[in-house]
Amino acid sequence: MPQAAPYGAAKAAVNNLTASMASAWTSRGVRVNAIAVGAVRAASLLDDLARHDVDPESLGATNASGRLGEPEEIGYGVLFFASDASSFCSGQTLYMHGGPGPAGV
Repeated sequence: MPQAAPYGAAKAAVNNLTASMASAWTSRGVRVNAIAVGAVRAASLLDDLARHDVDPESLGATNASGRLGEPEEIGYGVLFFASDASSFCSGQTLYMHGGPGPAGV
């Protein structure tokens, strides 16, 4: 996976930016959080997998849940951060990826 290093660096940068922005803005009433999404059954992903002849179910099997996520499942995380249920959360990254796979990530 030649794209793994820049992809991982970009994810780390987003996590750091989330924490830094939360530190700067939370005292002003602005909560800053992020959602790190894994493989979700979306048209763009399914098109890419088909183009590379990859079975969507085999990709889903790489996480602990053994399946792709559904778009509405990610929506639940968005609703949490948008609601008062997360009023004491800022600077957090919510990982919605089906759980760590065999490699632990």
